[in-house]
Amino acid sequence: MKYFYNKLLAFVLVMILNFFCHISSGECREVVFVLNSGQSMNSSDPFRVAPESIVWATQNFSANDEVGIVTFKDNANIIKPLAKVSDNPFQNFFVDYSGRSNAGAGMLTAIDMLTPKFDTERYIIFITDGEITDAQSAENFKSGLKQAQWLKIPVYLVNLRHNVDPKNYREYDSVKYLPINYNELLTTMRTILQGNFHTPHISLPTANFPNGTFNFEVPITSAEHVKISLFSSKPGTAYLKNIQPNNSFQGDFVKIFDINSPQSNSFGIDINYPKNAGLTLDVVPTVAGTLQTNSATKFFIKDILEITPVYKKALNSKILGDKFFNGKQINLKINDKNVVGVIENGVITIPLDNLDEELALQKIHFEDVGIIFDGDDTAEIVAPKTHYAAWLLALLGVGIIAFLVWRIRNKQQKMATKIEDARKILNEFKGAMPFVEDDYTKKSSSANYNGKLVLYVTRTQEDEDIAPREFNLFRMNAEKIPLSYVLEKCGITGILPNAKYIFIHPDNHEIFIENQSDCTITKRNVIVEKGGNVEIFYNDLINIASVDKAAELIMVYKSLKPV
Repeated sequence: MKYFYNKLLAFVLVMILNFFCHISSGECREVVFVLNSGQSMNSSDPFRVAPESIVWATQNFSANDEVGIVTFKDNANIIKPLAKVSDNPFQNFFVDYSGRSNAGAGMLTAIDMLTPKFDTERYIIFITDGEITDAQSAENFKSGLKQAQWLKIPVYLVNLRHNVDPKNYREYDSVKYLPINYNELLTTMRTILQGNFHTPHISLPTANFPNGTFNFEVPITSAEHVKISLFSSKPGTAYLKNIQPNNSFQGDFVKIFDINSPQSNSFGIDINYPKNAGLTLDVVPTVAGTLQTNSATKFFIKDILEITPVYKKALNSKILGDKFFNGKQINLKINDKNVVGVIENGVITIPLDNLDEELALQKIHFEDVGIIFDGDDTAEIVAPKTHYAAWLLALLGVGIIAFLVWRIRNKQQKMATKIEDARKILNEFKGAMPFVEDDYTKKSSSANYNGKLVLYVTRTQEDEDIAPREFNLFRMNAEKIPLSYVLEKCGITGILPNAKYIFIHPDNHEIFIENQSDCTITKRNVIVEKGGNVEIFYNDLINIASVDKAAELIMVYKSLKPV
């Protein structure tokens, strides 16, 4: 009986600890990276990009996330035990690509590392070239995938292409299959972390020259901490100018600089890379702030909630005041409901259908705009009282506008009658000539396309997948491009019958996906309804599924620069 009570007490304590971990941090995720270190990887990853990509990824999780690393060849080897990022910061590690590829041992080891915690998100990111050396290893790999599926552990299989035809991993339908080349690995890892794990980042433009000094500004004027990541497609050197970072990582393809309490938001980097080395620059600023809130009732529209994040050291200075943030969307949780706000001039504006007597702001997802917010992001907000005098003035204004509209329409009708009478008189003397208006489409001279689309067909009606194809968007016009045209140019046919009702089109210097079909289209788990559209940015990932869910397509919007 004593043993039973001890077990019960231990179970209750574990449940309580896990519950508070989930509530307090909002994260408590567990992620295990698994890397094939067998002989065949010498050809699949000749420049050792995979270890650098894993080091960068481990440094982009939240402090309460637990991350581990496993490599496998003849046997599995735990390089980094599962531990909180804040407790066990990780630097570079060396991988000797030799031996056989025992993928089954790597998968089973990763699953054993992930603990069965209550309400904890668990993931496996598996990087390999697809080779499995023997039947027993393949059987163990398949068994591990079944366990992961049963435990609801998502598996991301990043399959580096080999110079020979590897074992076909695509037969495992329980994984998120991402076939790429080694020089696309960093971009793929950024897409996984920023698209699926919502790690914060701000992408800034890089210089057009391979060596020299380029300067840039972080759109945060007073950061507690700034992390700078510089990615390249070829090896090179990069050093911060006039600043000594607190920590740094110097890989061939990744440079990471950590700076505590920078004195300015302007930085310079001395670089030396070969020609045509594509560079990508990400920054993640941490800011200490607080929230100023205001609620109001606007005429003829929904109630409006306004939230202004300001710096703790300067309460009148807006954190999101830089024009870089104008028009960007940010997710919030208010009264247990997920809503979307829009940033304009440093103020987050949220239209609400029904403004309750008391509003409870529970969370602002600052990672949506690429920053880490160090401060209280919750607030109690009093709903505004209705002012009847204002509504009476509004109704009076409506009446005046309606009267003016009636007068204008009345004059237009009279003028139209006179024009029609004049046409009849002309027709009697000159013969009736039909009046035909010019059929034209207005085009904005400033609207154009840029970048490219990378298409991953993950499933067809025949339960197959198609290797990634690229479609160059660069063109100087504003015409809508049907998705069916994009698929046809990429040599992909017959997978989405309704693709002709899905359009890509620019508006000034922005790119939109417009849905006029019955297909399921999502961006970051947000559904684009029929008749709606969504703006896409560089490295955004769009999921498209056919009406019968028999065909699935992943579309990534990328820059023309190689990364």
